[in-house]
Amino acid sequence: WNGLVVDASAHWPGAHRGGELRLPRPPRVVTEGDPIPHEATPGELLALTHGVFLASFLSEGLLLAGSPADEIVVDVACIFVGPVPERSLTAIDVHVRGRVSGLGEESFRDAVATARLRALRSAGAREDLPGELQAELAPTAG
Repeated sequence: WNGLVVDASAHWPGAHRGGELRLPRPPRVVTEGDPIPHEATPGELLALTHGVFLASFLSEGLLLAGSPADEIVVDVACIFVGPVPERSLTAIDVHVRGRVSGLGEESFRDAVATARLRALRSAGAREDLPGELQAELAPTAG
């Protein structure tokens, strides 16, 4: 297998209040050979971009629907195949965890699916690009 997985995460506490978007850990590349320290690859940047787009579209969608998010965490893995000169993106896996008062699990999953489509479109990717989509609604305090 001549594949590459790029994993990145975006954390948005207080999303509906304009909270600061943070990257809680550096992107991780799983491939043959050692990554070059302090150098971002195009795959890492793509994973980060998709995570940020998805988090912002999800936050906006929840706010407009009357259920603003208290926290959104998006983990994205971009899967590539082929040698570097011909490498192509084959899938984007997404795992979203959110803390949203007054919202049910199914409504949250629907909002995440809609945000994923908007993020793909905004990034210039095909809307039918394969990939896992997981949405997890965390319990809210109180």
